[in-house]
This record gives sequence, C-alpha cells and structure tokens, in this order.
Amino acid sequence: MRWIKQHRASLALAVITILFAVTRLWQFGVNPAGMHVDEAGMAYDAYNLARFGTDRYQNPFPVYLINFDAGQSALYAYLAALFIKIFGFSMTAVRLPALLSGVLVYVFGYLIVKEMWNRRTAVLTALFITICPYFIMASRWGLDCNLLLGFFTMSVYWLMLAVKKEKTSLFIAAGISLGLTLYTYALTFLILPLFLLFTLIYLFSIRRLKVKNLFALGVPVFFLALPLMLMLAVNNGLLPEIKTGFFTIPKLLYYRGAEFSPANIPKNLKLFWTLLTHDHLDYNADPQFGTLYYISLPLVATGAVLYMLRSWKDLKNHKEYSPRLIPLFMFFSALICALVVFDGYIINKSNAVYLMLAVFIALGIQHISNWHRALGPVMTVLYGVLFLFFGKYYYVNHAEDLRTYFYRDLTEAVRYVDDTVADQEQRRIYVDAGEEQQPYIFICLEEKITPEEFTGSRQDSVNHYRNYYFELPSIPEEDAVYIIASDKVQMELLDEAGFSYTQCGKYRIYTKN
Repeated sequence: MRWIKQHRASLALAVITILFAVTRLWQFGVNPAGMHVDEAGMAYDAYNLARFGTDRYQNPFPVYLINFDAGQSALYAYLAALFIKIFGFSMTAVRLPALLSGVLVYVFGYLIVKEMWNRRTAVLTALFITICPYFIMASRWGLDCNLLLGFFTMSVYWLMLAVKKEKTSLFIAAGISLGLTLYTYALTFLILPLFLLFTLIYLFSIRRLKVKNLFALGVPVFFLALPLMLMLAVNNGLLPEIKTGFFTIPKLLYYRGAEFSPANIPKNLKLFWTLLTHDHLDYNADPQFGTLYYISLPLVATGAVLYMLRSWKDLKNHKEYSPRLIPLFMFFSALICALVVFDGYIINKSNAVYLMLAVFIALGIQHISNWHRALGPVMTVLYGVLFLFFGKYYYVNHAEDLRTYFYRDLTEAVRYVDDTVADQEQRRIYVDAGEEQQPYIFICLEEKITPEEFTGSRQDSVNHYRNYYFELPSIPEEDAVYIIASDKVQMELLDEAGFSYTQCGKYRIYTKN
C-alpha cells in the first residue's frame, strides 16, 4: 500500500495512457465510416504523391495543395503519403497522421503542464485530453487542420525547454518544429507571427533571449517559411507559378487571402460559446455531449481565472522567467486569429485553443477539490459516467449519424458496381450524387485514376473520368449503369425503360440485363 501511495501519480498516468490508446485505436480506420470530401481530396493527393511524386494535377511535390482549387495545407498529405508508402493505401494509413497528432497533444501537453504547474495538474490534463469528446474525435480522421494542435503543442514545449535551459540546440529544435507547424493549416500564417511576437517581446523584456539563440530559433523558421512566403507572392500576383522537377509553388484558382478581416469579429464572438459546446458540424462535436462535456463550462471559467491571475502576477515580475506565459501566448494567438478569420467560430478552425482549455478544466477541478474534498470524487464519477455514455454513442451510433458528412454510401455503390456488374469497364456509369459535394473525387480515389488521366479529363468543370460520367443523359442508355441518389425524374425514366435497381445505402444502382 505504501508503494502504491508513493507511486500513485505514475500508476494513474499509466492507466490514463492505456485508456488513451484504447479510445484512439479501437475501430481506428473504420470509425468514422466513409470519407469526408476534404479528407478524400487529401487522400487522393497523398496516394499520388506516394506513387508518382506529384499531386493529382501533376505538380511535383507542391508546398501547398490545390485540392478543390482553393488550396489545402500540405503536411497532412505528405505524412499520409509516407504511411501509404510503408503500409499501402488504406483508411488506416490515411488517418495515421491524425492519430500521430493526437499522440503529440497527449505527450507534449503533459510535459508542458508538468513544466509550468506540477505533476498532479499534468496528470489531470492528460486525463481530460484522453476522455473529452473533441480530442477523441479529432484524432480519428484525416482533416488537415487537425494537425495544428499537435505540432503547435510540440513546438511550445521545445521552446519552453529551450528558454529554461538556454541551449542553442533546443532553440533550433523549436525553430524547426514551428516551421513545420506552418504547413499544418493556413491560419498559422497569422497565429505563429502573433505567437512569436508575444513570446519574443516577453523574453527580451526579462533578458532571457541571447542574440545567438534568437538566430537559432529564427533561421529554421525563416527557411521553412520561405516556400510559403513565395506561395503567397505567387497567389497575390507578385510572381508567376513556380514549377520545377523537384517542387511546385502552385497558383490557386481561388485564393482565400481575403478571409482575414476585422469585419469578421462580430460574427465570430460566438466562438466563446461554440468552442465549449458545439458548432453546426457534428464531426467536430456532437450536440449531446459538446466538445468537453457541458459540466466543464464552470470549470473552464474557474481555471481560466486562476491561470490569468497567476500569469498576471508572473508578468509583473520582470526579472524571472515564467513557463506559464508561453502556452498562454499560444492560446491568445489562436483566439485572436479565430476572431478575425472568416467563420472562425467553427471548432476545427480554432483547434489550437484546446490544450489550454483542458488545462483550465484541470485547474478548476483542483480548485473545487481543495475548497471541498468531497467534490473531487463527485466530479470524477460524473466525468466517468459521461465518458461511458459518450463512448457508447461514439463507437456504436456515431457512424450512422455522420453519413451526411462522410460519404460511405457512394464508395460502397462504386464497389458494388465493380464487383457485380458484368463488363462494367466497357459500360458508361452515370452518377447523380444529389447534394454530396465533389462526387468525382471518390470515384478517382476508388478507381485510382492516375494524375495523367485526371488532368487529361479535367476541363473547366468535371464531366467524366474513364467510364464514369457526372451528368445524366436526357434519354436512358440501354447498356449504361446508373448510380442515383435523389433525381426522381431520372428514376421514373429508368423504371419506365425497364431498368431494375439495387439499393445501396441512399443510392439506387440501376442496370438493365
């Protein structure tokens, strides 16, 4: 018993780590079922990068993906390409970078909190990272922006450690990590400059940053940021597109630089509510449970007040370094960016705030436990019950509830045609996907259309790839196959023409023998 008491923090952390592994690995690759359209676009580029060394537009190793013409950050696709190269193409390989990001949040989040508070608070933070819905859901599917929190958390830890030990090598590590973070999500083009501005002003004010260490931090950041700076120049009309045999800086058809504006602030003020509850996208958080469970709201408020008061006290001490301030700069930089970007109230756009929200919950729990010891066990039971209910929902019902966002039915319909329709390669296959966006990308991914085929078929709008057509004919073709989601007029025409159909999810697959 004495040994258990002496090592209870280590034992608690071990149990939490096992729970973390179970919640992330159970049904990994199959839940969520199907693919989100942005995930499918990224996966198609990752497959082509792994196999051909180009994106689907035949651009060799682009620093920024074109995806659906408006651009997408590239780091996720390159990590997915690496896993595809090693393990072959699968949903698991495509989603491993998301899992990696979740591990980075867990490991480096624990280390950060241990550094700036104590081990007890760090263990509690690790617990909330493990059981809160947002952290579980974000680490299980391939949305490029969800890498931001993991890489930013790792960067903050290396920077804190560098400042504490004043080692040049650690500043270099922090610079490399921050530079890589720029490739996780376009919003880092504002978040990281703000973060570095706040951090450098603070470090210079307390004289904890030598000139050589400033260069050790800044040089890796600059050189890793340089391709992205060129990308911004290209897409603002200052330079032509840069395309070599080794890399590409693409010209986007729709450049979204105008999305940053102070005019977005009034609409985005609701982010202070959505980040703690849910937005309109159920793949970010289910309304039944919220991002962090609804009982966390008063705890976040309590913990935030405690953290701010302690940080203000630290800030007034101009001589001593406080490890609490650098993570706070991370939080405020992400929050400021979320306020000025278009639709910044959407949870995945503001994901960099969630480490500190978990810290606030941990501090709030400790405060009320110190105030009344009985409240600690009560809150533990409540969170345990909520976690069990969320687990039952997520691993049993969640996939069905997200069919609107993850297009499983279309992929299954294409596979059904491939497996059961005779001579399907010689027959035209018409696809009506209803309200689903960019249906062609799922066909390209499922059929492994090469970049050469993709660019050869693509005109101003997508009409067809191979024998798949995305505009229905006015008169049914006798030898064609039809995958129809919602066009009732076409369904009636096919019925009248003697076609029979098989139901595949929400799709009808029409054929005529």
